[in-house]
This record gives sequence, structure tokens and C-alpha cells, in this order.
Amino acid sequence: MIIYVKAKPSQPKTKLTKTSETDYGASLTEPPEKNRANRQLINLLAKEFNVPHTAITITNPTSSKKRIKID
Repeated sequence: MIIYVKAKPSQPKTKLTKTSETDYGASLTEPPEKNRANRQLINLLAKEFNVPHTAITITNPTSSKKRIKID
């Protein structure tokens, strides 16, 4: 499955919202330094989709609009 996530790092609260069938918005408390926000996003998506975090791959990790592959 492929989804797209608009990530907003350094927010006061962690939240995942569905905006359409394949688009999501994510507020993350971690800063975008040293891959911390991406790791938090992977853990958030793993919990949401009930899959292990190793099943999630971010194909464009430096962009705020991320393409996510979930196996």
C-alpha cells in the first residue's frame, strides 16, 4: 500500500489525521534533525496500521510531503 503524509515536525502534540483515501497529515513532536521526526512518524504509522515498524518505508525522507510504502 502507498500513502502520502504531510509531516509537520516540532508541534506541541502528536496526531495523525486522514484527509483523503491515501493522504494523511501528521503533527509530530520531534524536530526534523537526525531523522528523529521520521522515526516518530514510522512508529505512529505502525501503530495506526497495526504493522511492525520494519514494514514501513519512507521513499523521500527529506521532503515534508512523504511517500510511504507499507508492506
